[in-house]
Amino acid sequence: MHFEENGNVTPCCVMPSNVYPIAKGIDNYLKSDKLKEIKDYFLNNKRHPYCKACWDSEDNGVRSHRLYTEKPSKEIESIHIRYNNICNFKCRMCNPKFSSTWIQENKIHRYFRPNEVDKNIFDVTPDLLDFILKHRNTLKSINISGGEPFIADANLKFLRWLGKNKLTHITLSYSTNLSKIIHRNVNIIDLLATFKSVNLAISADGWGKAVEYSRHGFKWDTFVKNLNYVKYVKKQKNPNSFQLNIICVVHIHSIYTIPHLTQFCHNNKIGLIFSPCLEPKFLSVQSLPVSEKKKIIKYYQSISSAGHLYDAQKIKTHVLDYMMKEQLDSYTVKKMEYNCNEEFKRFNSLLDKTRNQDFKESFPQFSEWYDSI
Repeated sequence: MHFEENGNVTPCCVMPSNVYPIAKGIDNYLKSDKLKEIKDYFLNNKRHPYCKACWDSEDNGVRSHRLYTEKPSKEIESIHIRYNNICNFKCRMCNPKFSSTWIQENKIHRYFRPNEVDKNIFDVTPDLLDFILKHRNTLKSINISGGEPFIADANLKFLRWLGKNKLTHITLSYSTNLSKIIHRNVNIIDLLATFKSVNLAISADGWGKAVEYSRHGFKWDTFVKNLNYVKYVKKQKNPNSFQLNIICVVHIHSIYTIPHLTQFCHNNKIGLIFSPCLEPKFLSVQSLPVSEKKKIIKYYQSISSAGHLYDAQKIKTHVLDYMMKEQLDSYTVKKMEYNCNEEFKRFNSLLDKTRNQDFKESFPQFSEWYDSI
């Protein structure tokens, strides 16, 4: 069950209620005819249209959320909570629904429809804590995201509530940008070390300056410093507490620095998971012209020949094969057709102007293609 910051409940975090509405509130969700319909589809081995994101990923030969989910159980074993959309980043593959800083910037250029900061999840779903207590004996894991959960007051209060109710045996899994680890003078990493098991899925789409461009607010040096502190706490205080993975979204801005990121993860003994950029479609590497795709493959081959390409098979499957799987030239939204490359340049140029950035300066490999659009 996925609890959203606006009070809506859906089966998982990849099924957003603004696109695929199920119900508002826990009781209404559990009694929902739409939930029964989705279950019936799965029981009959049919593809429900609400699960399109996972089917699209799997059809492209890459990781889907569905495949990383526990096997079905009659008990509530795992839930996902999205606290709110308070976030200190405005990543180019994100939007105002998931980031308060995106909301503020959007008031300037108005690329997206207006959006507001959603309330705290525990305010809009006041029976959520009671629900957790009710299932305390079967609940194995709680997945938490935002916004950026480490800067949310809700996170600090929730962790203290879990400790007070002796629920530190439940595995906590966070999606975080790891930009800040101290909130309200409390070190969140030290607090998490009191739990039996914590998984950190840390977002870093690429390496170095490329990430600072695409994930506005990201500072590579701060990221490394905070990551090293997590590794220190894991080693010194609770060796079994933290499991670390870097989550890299494969898109146009990350494609050329992924080899550097794989080497970084290899050197630091950290897991690396690739996730395809399904939205917005114009950021997908599948939308690049064939000529640009061939340049990218040649670049990867040169690194491989020099013996510096780590996780080569994973890269082949989740990056290069995925890139070549489909030629995505256009897409349709509300019966309006958009050319991927043209929309990429329109979106990029608008943000460059607003943020005082320069795409060609950050990614000179794409200069000729960018000028041709």
